[in-house]
Amino acid sequence: MVKKLKKEKFLSIRNGVDTERIDAILKNKKRIKNSKKMICVGRMIPLKNHEFLVSLMKELPEYTLTLIGLEDDNKKIRKLAKTCGVDDRVKFLGLVSRDEVFDKLSSASIYVSASYVEGLPVSVLEAMRVGLIPVISAIPSHQEIANYSKYVNTLPFEKDKWVEKIKYIERLEEEEFKIISDEIKNSVNKEFSLVKMHKRYLEVYKKLI
Repeated sequence: MVKKLKKEKFLSIRNGVDTERIDAILKNKKRIKNSKKMICVGRMIPLKNHEFLVSLMKELPEYTLTLIGLEDDNKKIRKLAKTCGVDDRVKFLGLVSRDEVFDKLSSASIYVSASYVEGLPVSVLEAMRVGLIPVISAIPSHQEIANYSKYVNTLPFEKDKWVEKIKYIERLEEEEFKIISDEIKNSVNKEFSLVKMHKRYLEVYKKLI
């Protein structure tokens, strides 16, 4: 629609992650593999598909899931966790500061997102910069991220495939986990940082001037 209205070429510039802030906040925090702790950051709205993540917990009895973000007024996801019998392993933290988000991310090993629709998901990129391995749904924006890391891939909404990927991460030796984690962190720094974003803006401004 925008193309038809503009009738000319235009471009988009990727949003960037404040990698320097993340590094500064976590500089004294030692990262350890904790593969049975999963985390997700996002408002609890239908498009984010938290229902899938909660139902997935029934297949992963030894895992915990931390959910950060504003709950819906009816507490639908919280009620679902109780109905599924996993409410003792699903933690609802609500809204917290960005610094606390990074701290909570650093205490997990796996970031999960089952969204149906996303823009460029900054929360996934922030988790990757912290060093988490993402297990994410097969939507275009997630695939855009996966294109820049050989260790990131997207999954269809099939529970057995998610369980298989999560348990694969669990089986990683500490050194293997570190290699994958470091590569994922570096992919964010290289392709999705604020530095990269600002550089692209500068290039555009120079052309316009």
